Amino acid sequence: MRQDPPLSRPESGVSPELSPRRSRRAWGLCALGLLAVFAWRGEAGALTGSTQKAVVFAREAGPLKTPTEYQLKAAYLLNFLKLTEWPEESFDDKDEKKPDPFTVVVIGKDPFEEELDKTFKGQTAQGRSVRAVRLRDLPDEDEEIDGHLVFSALSKTRDRNELLERLSGRAVLLVGEEDGLAEDGAHINFYLADKRVKFEVNVDSVKRSNLEISATLLKLAKIVHEEKKGPGQR
Repeated sequence: MRQDPPLSRPESGVSPELSPRRSRRAWGLCALGLLAVFAWRGEAGALTGSTQKAVVFAREAGPLKTPTEYQLKAAYLLNFLKLTEWPEESFDDKDEKKPDPFTVVVIGKDPFEEELDKTFKGQTAQGRSVRAVRLRDLPDEDEEIDGHLVFSALSKTRDRNELLERLSGRAVLLVGEEDGLAEDGAHINFYLADKRVKFEVNVDSVKRSNLEISATLLKLAKIVHEEKKGPGQR
């Protein structure tokens, strides 16, 4: 598991009604949310360096325009790329001066529209540029799903289950936004709570896929495990 620098806390602290543990989590979610908003805005330097530097930048950034749900989710995807480690064999870096880009694949009807391209433009994750690819339908079984992060926007349960099966155990970060998707095997799943975008992480699936997710990110997520199901059930 990756170990990141601890999140800095605001000088004013958090509400005294919260326990220290809940206060740290509340501030952590706030900090990651700010990072996501800055990614959406394309602010230079907002997503580089330590979280502490990002928070200092936040204090000086001025009023924020409230992002839409998918602007915020697009920014979170960029942060997931920054806070996850892939095996070396996931990249074919023939030119050390120009490493391979991260590829984010959206399969199904793209709910982001132009927001992914806007968010990724000019940004890097772990020294790599980021590009978005759209696939309207699930590729044929003999076709490789070639990407580092796959976002499932499939509407049919049959297609969703096939995608889960085909990516099971592979070092491809699978993200979605459907109830129960994380328990079924996706690595990260978005959900809405109190009109806020939140996410859950299936640590069992992550471990099986030989991915390493930042300890900081895990602290901010709802942790779920795969459901035990009988043969042929999903």
